[in-house]
Amino acid sequence: MTPLAAPLAAGTILGIAEVTVSGNPGADLDHLTPLLREGLRQSARFDVAGGIEEVAAPCTLSAHLDVGSARLSATLLRSGEAPRALAQVDAGQDLHAAVDTLARAALTALGEDVGALPWIAAGRAFSGDPRAIRLTERALGVAAGGQTATGLQLLRQARPLDPGSPLLLCALATLLLDQGNPAEAVKVAREALNLTNRLTPTTQHRLVRVLLLASAADTDLETLGRAALRERPHDPHGRYTLALGLDFQRRFAESLPVLRALRKRWPYNAAVAWHLAFAECAAGEAESALALLDAVARQLPAEAALRPRAVALFTLRRFTELQALCDDTALALERGPERGADTRAHEVRRMQAAASLLRGDGQAAARHLLEDLEWLRRRPGLLGPLSLDLVEAGEVLVRLRRAREVREALTGLAAIHPQPPEYAHALAYLGALVDLELGQERPTAVEATLGAEGLTDWTGRLRAAYHQRRGELAEETGALVQASQAGTSYLVRAALARALQLTGREAEARDLRAILRRELQAIDLRRPQQHPVASPAAALAFLATE
Repeated sequence: MTPLAAPLAAGTILGIAEVTVSGNPGADLDHLTPLLREGLRQSARFDVAGGIEEVAAPCTLSAHLDVGSARLSATLLRSGEAPRALAQVDAGQDLHAAVDTLARAALTALGEDVGALPWIAAGRAFSGDPRAIRLTERALGVAAGGQTATGLQLLRQARPLDPGSPLLLCALATLLLDQGNPAEAVKVAREALNLTNRLTPTTQHRLVRVLLLASAADTDLETLGRAALRERPHDPHGRYTLALGLDFQRRFAESLPVLRALRKRWPYNAAVAWHLAFAECAAGEAESALALLDAVARQLPAEAALRPRAVALFTLRRFTELQALCDDTALALERGPERGADTRAHEVRRMQAAASLLRGDGQAAARHLLEDLEWLRRRPGLLGPLSLDLVEAGEVLVRLRRAREVREALTGLAAIHPQPPEYAHALAYLGALVDLELGQERPTAVEATLGAEGLTDWTGRLRAAYHQRRGELAEETGALVQASQAGTSYLVRAALARALQLTGREAEARDLRAILRRELQAIDLRRPQQHPVASPAAALAFLATE
């Protein structure tokens, strides 16, 4: 076997082969490979690829345990070259300590200044319990394949085996955040960050990233990513954190090259593909986004891929396909094991209504929205949190000339008690809006009540509806200006553009429509429910800009 002639170049991607064993060890030793990986991953010189971060690498480190001689050795494999010996250590007393010693010796042979690293023993960095290591590895594997719930179950099983494993806790916090449980994710991440004598630089970085993602501290995410790239320029986690910070700030042009490079480095990372799909859409490469989503269909569950695929189809104006996508998703939810268990059906039904509007089928949109109002009526516990969705559905239905059906729905919704304040205000506003549409007098009492609660956006909308019915264009325009200044409703701004056009202020109307159209087409990952594919009101406003 040929010895290593020269150190590997900094930045080399170093793969890790499964540790092989000769002789009879008397126990399953499949946990040695991830243990070795976490030791090697402390390198500041190389990008160590293994586990779910595996990729085709130019160099691979192969370790072998000879049970008979109690020797653990490491070899470097490079295509077209003879294997090169790196290190050999005694594995007779403590196998986990031997793995750690081998990792240090192998990195030294490859050109790493190990003495300059804040080294954490591999058994502390991951775990000294083989069962905890195996369960964590299984959890990471299934979660990478889209089975996040199963991954969480496995991690919860592993946690009692080594409650102080920072890598296990990091994986748990990450999956909790992915599952929409930021409070518990933060609790777990903070607990792990207190384990300072077991934290490697990469694990610590990932834990801080969880905290910043949970608090939507997007500029801090960018700062964290850039700092990591300065300190550990070859660790892909710094680049990933930077890309997230840029994406959530809507700086897709800057994140796109970072994500494209990460996609090559982390081909099995579904989250990278998800973010890259949005960045491709923002760059006008929606076809590339769809091809990417097709390529990662096995890794990214259909539920997670729904939004980026919908945005890509919207960008390409393929509204019939968008409708089919939403309809298929709704059908799958209806047949699924968690039927009616959460708000996903509500969100998809709103997407169905938006898609129907975009392709010009107002009747289908109205049907979906009326179904959703009935769905809400049967779930009183959600009426407070979803009050704004209730208002949006009612407003769109009124514009679709379905005020009488909204009135019938409101009768059932008003019978629900107790009524949280936000829900009571929503009912009052919608009731007054429907009354105006059906020819009733101006609802001055409701306006006063809502105004006293600071809901000047809604009072302005009611005044605008009243003046529009009477043909009082100047007064309607003034009320719409007030409502647009007090709130962020796309429908109000679209109505204001129409009113400005009618008053002869064509340049102002044109500019307002152009601004509104740009905003509606923009991708904002922090406000996904305000995009035309997810919001019927936004879809209706988008059509008004054409």
